[in-house]
Amino acid sequence: MKNSNELMPYIWGAFVGLLTLNLWYFSALAIDKSVVPVRFEIVVALVGAVVGPFVGAYAAFRLQAREKLSERQKERKAALNAGLFTLLMQLNAVRNIKKDIEPYRTEIARAFLLPAFKHPDYSGLKQDTQSLSFLAELDYVDLLQEVHLEQIKFEQTLVSIERRNAFYETNIAPYPSTGRAALEISHNILTIKGPEVCDEAIRAAKEIYLHLEESDKSLEKAFANLRKTAKELFRDEKFVSIRENAPSH
Repeated sequence: MKNSNELMPYIWGAFVGLLTLNLWYFSALAIDKSVVPVRFEIVVALVGAVVGPFVGAYAAFRLQAREKLSERQKERKAALNAGLFTLLMQLNAVRNIKKDIEPYRTEIARAFLLPAFKHPDYSGLKQDTQSLSFLAELDYVDLLQEVHLEQIKFEQTLVSIERRNAFYETNIAPYPSTGRAALEISHNILTIKGPEVCDEAIRAAKEIYLHLEESDKSLEKAFANLRKTAKELFRDEKFVSIRENAPSH
């Protein structure tokens, strides 16, 4: 339903139109009965000529402003949905990588048995924070910062994986054990490469694990916060749902 501000141009237009018609009608009667001079008709015509275009221009201006507002609202809704979708895809990526790590339950196993990751290229999952900048205008600065921070953390996670992949291929993969036992591999590497390489293998695997654990929780939280705000701003609209992976009420 249109609010009172949107209806004002129509109300004023109707009011002025009726007023002009009444003036014309009574002036015609007055002229016909010789109550007032003929020049009164000229005055009424001038009033109509001046007020009519003004009311029309005002109504057109209000209509154009309303159309611009509607277009801006559509852009903001689309930006929120795109932001939610990106967060959801990043969360799915993190959880898929975590599944690859789950069989390796100890630090030693993750350091020396976990192979280099061969996951899809997630570098294209980038949050368009520029399109969400309107949140700052609406006093949601903390939320905008939260979404931006999640993008940085996601990129750091990918970097840590690539760094560990390179380290593994160079320092771990060339020295497998016969039975692929983590302790045997670590002992071989300790003997051949030294303690620094062993320590770095453990550190690199631990870094990935911690990044993934933290991102899993924080991405889900950021998604929930952004979706809550989206529903506050557009109460009756549909937005991406983390449960259904599809637009949902």
